[in-house]
Amino acid sequence: MLVAALASCRGRASRAQCVDMLERYVDMTLGDDPALERLPHAERWRARDARRAAKVAEPAFERAVLQCQREVSLREHACAMRAPNADVWQSCIE
Repeated sequence: MLVAALASCRGRASRAQCVDMLERYVDMTLGDDPALERLPHAERWRARDARRAAKVAEPAFERAVLQCQREVSLREHACAMRAPNADVWQSCIE
């Protein structure tokens, strides 16, 4: 049982985990845009959703998912998913 627990800590993040983790980062970084803060609430969320969809559709996002699958451990993934902001998120991965 201990061997299984240790292996899970050293394993790599799955594709689904990487997508979730990277989408979380995109969400965190979109929140930093002061231009969105000036919009009315409903418009802010529509603009944010459109920007999020555009980021996720970029080829760079898919490259990041593939890199994540190769390099990000389950421990790093768990840390990033708990991160309260983008700076902490990045420190989990570096």
